[in-house]
Amino acid sequence: MRVKIVSMFKDNYAYLLTDAARKATLIVDPAEPAAIRAAWDAAVKQGAEVAAGPPAAILCTHHHRDHAGGNTALRQQLGIPDVVGEARAEAVTLTPTHRQVLRYGDLEVTALHTGGHTMGHVCYYVTDTGAPTAPPAVFTGDCLFVGGCGRFFEGTPDDMYTSLIERLARLPDATQVYCGHEYTAANLRFGQSVEPGNEALSAKLAALPACTVPSTIGEEKATNVFLRVETSEELQQRFKMQGRELLGALRATKDKF
Repeated sequence: MRVKIVSMFKDNYAYLLTDAARKATLIVDPAEPAAIRAAWDAAVKQGAEVAAGPPAAILCTHHHRDHAGGNTALRQQLGIPDVVGEARAEAVTLTPTHRQVLRYGDLEVTALHTGGHTMGHVCYYVTDTGAPTAPPAVFTGDCLFVGGCGRFFEGTPDDMYTSLIERLARLPDATQVYCGHEYTAANLRFGQSVEPGNEALSAKLAALPACTVPSTIGEEKATNVFLRVETSEELQQRFKMQGRELLGALRATKDKF
C-alpha cells in the first residue's frame, strides 16, 4: 500500500492511498481541491504512484468543512464514482455500517464508527490483500491524533472511550495511524504536563519531525495519554480516576491547556 500525504490549509492532512498492484486509488478527506488536484496530477505524471483511471472513491471521516469541503468539486473534476462517509458530509453516496467492509482493487477497507468528535465520525482501517506482509493503516480524521484526540463536539466521554479504547486501541499494534491534523507537538506537550514520568512520551517530543504521520497504534498506546486511561498508574493517581471518567477529565484539561 502506498500512502501519499497531502498538506492542506494550516495543519490539515489528506491522503492518496493506492494498493501495491496499482488497481485502485482512494482519497481521504480532500477538503482543499486545489491541493489534492495538484498532488493527483503530479502522481499521474510520475506514473508509478496511483492507479490508472479516476480514483475509486473518496473516504470522508466526518462532515466538518475542513475534511469534507472538497468532496463535490473533486468528484466532479476527477470523475470519482463514490463518496463514503457520514450522511451529513458533502456529496456522500454511501454511509457504511460499523465494520462494513468495502473493497477497491486490493484495498480492503473496514469502516469503524467512532463517534465523539462528531457522532457520525468514521475511521477507515485498510489492508492491502495483494501485499499481505505490509502493515495495515487506519485513517482517523479528528478522532485520534498523534499524541491526542479530537474535542468532544457532539459526543460524551463514554462515546469517545468506545471509539478510542474499545475500537482503535484494539487494532494491531503495527497499524499505521494517519490522522487529520498536525497537532502533535501541542498534544505531546500536554501529555508531558500530566504524565511527566512517561519516558517514551518525552523522548518522542524531543525528536519530533516536521511531519509526524504516520504513527502506529502501538506507539500511541505508549505515548498518547488519551489511550492510556486504563494503563497509566501515573495518570490514574494524578486525577484519582480511570477509564471513561479519566478520559473526560483529560479532555477537559486539554481544552484549557
